[in-house]
Amino acid sequence: MKTKLLIFSIIFCGTAIAQNLVPNNGFETNTGYPSAGNQLNLCVGWSNVNGVYYPSFNTGSPDYYHTNGTGGVQLPNAGYAYLNANTGNACAGFVTWNDNATDYREYISIKLNDPGLVIGKTYDVSFYLTNGTSCTYIYQTNNIGTRFSKNPLSQSGWQFINVVPQLEITSVLNIPSWQLFSFQFTADSAYHYITIGNFRTDANTTHIQFTSGSNPYGNYFIDDISVSDVTAVPDYHSQSDITISPNPFSDEAAISFNENKTFELKIFNMNGKMLRAVPIKNNDKLVRGELSSGTYLFELIDKNKIVSSGQFIIR
Repeated sequence: MKTKLLIFSIIFCGTAIAQNLVPNNGFETNTGYPSAGNQLNLCVGWSNVNGVYYPSFNTGSPDYYHTNGTGGVQLPNAGYAYLNANTGNACAGFVTWNDNATDYREYISIKLNDPGLVIGKTYDVSFYLTNGTSCTYIYQTNNIGTRFSKNPLSQSGWQFINVVPQLEITSVLNIPSWQLFSFQFTADSAYHYITIGNFRTDANTTHIQFTSGSNPYGNYFIDDISVSDVTAVPDYHSQSDITISPNPFSDEAAISFNENKTFELKIFNMNGKMLRAVPIKNNDKLVRGELSSGTYLFELIDKNKIVSSGQFIIR
């Protein structure tokens, strides 16, 4: 098993488009809007790994947030903090520390799209995290981990799940705005599920008070989770360094690259669906047009070959 952690807000890379194996990765598809905590079951595909949901709060109870929610789970004035979703209208949140209950943990989990992870293949794994602002909870912690498993994990009550995460953020996170965390992971087994949360005990978790709020918790919001196969990428060499500025942008951005010629620009959503293919020259404008707020992938094509690729964000 090999892992590598990269932290950044904007990424440009020399990889082609690969399918995101995480369904409903931005928490947008639901069977109803949340009106209280512990309603992650409204978000299609997602689980809290203990199977007990609202109105019970006697187990680990991660929350589902939506702009069309009500009460403490409506964005942007969520009960624990002020924030918008990273993209779209929804996100999730989970507790990593609780002064009132030893080893209290909350997890979010989902079954990956088929075929899941294949032994020996390398995957890009990423997600966005934030604490939000105007927080009413008082702690920030480390040990936000990602566990891939063959079968669904199971939580007893609110106790921590005693497994070792393959990927883990070991630093205490102070992130008032959305930040992208990205790993590379080589599968050592045929995994079909992904679960995210704190897999360490209180004794092995660092918690730091950062505000004088009223809730003795550590809490993080999460959005836009991605797992994609990088070993399926065609072999090519980047020939054109491309810059999109500003990035993120709202209406339009300037595109520049180091060759005075016309390329084809292809734009994809995070599931790999192509949304646009247009000719483009150095210093042309990338216009938002019909694209909604979110993260998009692009490829720069020359004579049917990919010469550069990367991501951009529309606010």
